[in-house]
Amino acid sequence: MISRRLSGCIIGALPRIMRRVHAPAGHPPPTHARGRCEMQSRFSPTRKLARSLAVLVLLLPLHVASAEGPDSARIVNGLTTHDLPTTAVLLYDFSGDADDAIGYCSGTLIGCETVLTAAHCLEADLTASRNFVFLQNVGTVSVTSITLHPSYIDANFPIADVAVLKLGSVVTGVDPTEINLIDPNSVIPGATGVIAGYGITLGSNNDFGIKRFGRVETVNCNGSVPAGAGNEEVICWNYETPVGPPGDDSNTCNGDSGGPLFMDLGAGQVVAGTTSGGFVDDCDTDDHSYNTNVYTYRSFILSELGADSTATCGSLAPVGDPNTIVIAKDGSLGGGNPDDSFDFAVNPNTDELRVTLNTDDTFSFDADVYVKFGAPPTTSTFDCAIDINSPYGACSFPSPSAGTWHVLIDRDSGSGDYQVTTTIFGGDPSLCGNFIIEAGEECDDGNSNDGDGCSSDCQLQPVVVPIFPQGGKGLFGALLLGVGLLSLRRRLLHTA
Repeated sequence: MISRRLSGCIIGALPRIMRRVHAPAGHPPPTHARGRCEMQSRFSPTRKLARSLAVLVLLLPLHVASAEGPDSARIVNGLTTHDLPTTAVLLYDFSGDADDAIGYCSGTLIGCETVLTAAHCLEADLTASRNFVFLQNVGTVSVTSITLHPSYIDANFPIADVAVLKLGSVVTGVDPTEINLIDPNSVIPGATGVIAGYGITLGSNNDFGIKRFGRVETVNCNGSVPAGAGNEEVICWNYETPVGPPGDDSNTCNGDSGGPLFMDLGAGQVVAGTTSGGFVDDCDTDDHSYNTNVYTYRSFILSELGADSTATCGSLAPVGDPNTIVIAKDGSLGGGNPDDSFDFAVNPNTDELRVTLNTDDTFSFDADVYVKFGAPPTTSTFDCAIDINSPYGACSFPSPSAGTWHVLIDRDSGSGDYQVTTTIFGGDPSLCGNFIIEAGEECDDGNSNDGDGCSSDCQLQPVVVPIFPQGGKGLFGALLLGVGLLSLRRRLLHTA
């Protein structure tokens, strides 16, 4: 069976969607509207990998030309990440409200105002105002236009399965990833790449919304890809047993559609492919997966990119620059752990502070974020709150106050995973060893020694304590350990 990497069958999604979308009177549901489970059976022998169209078909109160819709998936046997900053998640809300938008596909920032994705993610509804893009170091950005490759038709999927979104504002603080302009077939089979996306971990899982990545090794396409697509049209790999370590041997799944296949073909990392589909319905082993070959469709992509810059966007030092610091916070909330918190330092003269949230987009899990300077926030006392229906949101502080900032992640309902990404752009350099915890530091004990609980680069590390034999020395050692840990705590927290 062939499957497209849209989002999977999500039980319980319809009630939430119906609460948020109201069909105008006189507009019956579309003739071909189906639930997400039914969408997969319709895609026999072809299932898309995007969560999008299945969602959109349920959302649309008008006639749509195609009943195929976005599905969603995250990387199979992958690892969570806050890296790969150009990897985006596509969001949709029928009323055009970003605060209510849900995720359906993935994509890649290829220009300051341009995102590359899969055509099959968008064919159900090309209304730009209903679509948005979320990036972990940026937040949510509106979409102003959607263009599918002119040769794309659903019957010939995955031929020309590429689309370009133009954004409503310039993305700052993230350098775009350039598209591939070198024929990858000179190194296929055997060349490796990195896949990334916000999709589910297996076709039966309901866990879209967390960014993951994993490595793949390309193979020659086996001749069974739909529409006779081969190495010219798509880039293929196998996901087989025995499966390697997570992150080193991975696969795409529902919701990863449109997301990037990054490769380095000799001129640095580029977007070589956009996720299209695979053969195994639940994305598990014995799969033969394929991404649309960006090189083949470069002329279309470049024409849509136009004069948009592919270099640094805006005046902020981009992610990856030594003057920009990213703090990653991953966690899970549920009945036994209703909230998490952390704090961080911001140096003087910082240009901008951003705190973003993305969570499991499960229609039942709801987590909110509260940010405050100088003191821990509460759900009623804060400087900024991400308290919206959408699982994706952001707080932004231009020229933030220097000092300690605090973040509270609070569970409102359900249980699930979250990612909070804090990006500190610019500011005076941190000086490790001055007894002051500054941006990017977890501790500062006034020296550059390792092994004392605070490393030479001011990161927390385990303390090596000698173990004494039983008896008097054991008691003495325990006392020394207690005094030492108390002293260490005082040094790290700058208390007397």
